[in-house]
Amino acid sequence: MGETKKTLVERLFAQHRGHLQTFFFRRVHSHPDAAELAQEVYVRMLRVPDMEAIRNPEAYLYTVASNLGKEHARQEHKDAGQFGYLEIALVALSGRRPGGRHRTALNQ
Repeated sequence: MGETKKTLVERLFAQHRGHLQTFFFRRVHSHPDAAELAQEVYVRMLRVPDMEAIRNPEAYLYTVASNLGKEHARQEHKDAGQFGYLEIALVALSGRRPGGRHRTALNQ
């Protein structure tokens, strides 16, 4: 019988943590975020119902990491877009122009 799931994931974590954190840091430019994303890879690996069905656990690990990186980028893009709309709404409600000047009857 092979390694238990927990043992396999622990071994993968020990061997690949540094590489995964570098992989994520190049994308998110934040060491804490990169470490958190690398940790999420391992959490997701622990959730795999049948690890024995995975022929190449290292390749699967990096596939999970790649997909997580894409998810993170989509979420960041979505969050940035929502912030943009919120900022526009706040500017409109405040009566200020983006440059900081108040609107007047002459410059509306």
